[in-house]
Amino acid sequence: GEYTHEVTSEDDSLSGDLTVTAADEADIEVSLSDEQGDVGDTVTFDLEAIGIGSDETIGAYDFTIEFDETALEFIDDSEAGVDFADPTANADNGTLSMNAVEPTGEDTPLILATIDFEILDDSATGPTFDATESEVTDVEGNRLEVEYQDNNLQR
Repeated sequence: GEYTHEVTSEDDSLSGDLTVTAADEADIEVSLSDEQGDVGDTVTFDLEAIGIGSDETIGAYDFTIEFDETALEFIDDSEAGVDFADPTANADNGTLSMNAVEPTGEDTPLILATIDFEILDDSATGPTFDATESEVTDVEGNRLEVEYQDNNLQR
């Protein structure tokens, strides 16, 4: 919401209004699981969604996930829906685009999908969400406010 407060100087000679607009609160948190692996290992990351404050029904998602392609290789056709429809995924130049639609929706908490990467180099860090290019909607197509949490890739 928006809140207005009157502000005055110490001697009351000056006054004005201060308006503060609260940031939208997230409806859900979407995260990539923390994983562990060494060079040559294939690691599976879970894409998890939980409701903040209450459960939410997810109808679709469209994620853009960034990764260092010199240190991680996306395993084609490894993406799989777990508690949600199987996603469509495309990886190119260190960007993984993936989306899925579940017409009847699924309630959080849930694992949306799993994705596999091979670790190519010791410098590998986990994949990260591009929050500006990602979105989650309810079954009516209304965009949900999302807090994205990236992961740790430990060795």
